[in-house]
Amino acid sequence: MRAELASRGVQVVGVYVGLVDTDMAAFAPASAKSRPKDVIRQVLDGIESGANEVLADEMTRHSRAELGNPSDSRSAKMHPPTTREETACLPYWSPARAVESA
Repeated sequence: MRAELASRGVQVVGVYVGLVDTDMAAFAPASAKSRPKDVIRQVLDGIESGANEVLADEMTRHSRAELGNPSDSRSAKMHPPTTREETACLPYWSPARAVESA
């Protein structure tokens, strides 16, 4: 799609982010979520710079970096949750799930 639309002057940017502090992510602690204004700032910066993708949080950047590694080594590199808040989010979202579903 990016290649087809480029000739028409349309920029296609993939935006990847974990949890964002919205009503939809109310189940998760604030420390596990990105602030909407931070995500928007990164997306706008990505558009201005001509980026093909924006990785808007640390979990997403980590998951993207791990995709180049063999699947058996990815799970070995994932760190276990270290705080009670991180543990509370695991049923819903974790770096391991992000890598597996990508």
